[in-house]
Amino acid sequence: MRLNRKLGCFIGAIALSTGAALVCAPTAASAATCTSGHNYGNAYGRCVGTSKLYTVFALCEENSGAQYWAQGNTTRNGNTSFAYCHEYAYAVDDWINVAE
Repeated sequence: MRLNRKLGCFIGAIALSTGAALVCAPTAASAATCTSGHNYGNAYGRCVGTSKLYTVFALCEENSGAQYWAQGNTTRNGNTSFAYCHEYAYAVDDWINVAE
């Protein structure tokens, strides 16, 4: 049930408090480990032990309280993906999406 695992990881990312790290492995059979975090106006994520592509997302909040997701760069094993919020917005959460 990959969809449920991804959905659970996404919901877990939304539920995390500021500054917490989210760890999501793409499948139970792989040895991949993904970590992510956020601070100020950006989010970052990195996976190791996978041959799949991944992208980090930042949940950004503007001073008005409006929220939106910013998508980072798609990258490969061992590289860091960065997502940036617009000016006058800050990252309140993060999430890594690992390609199927």
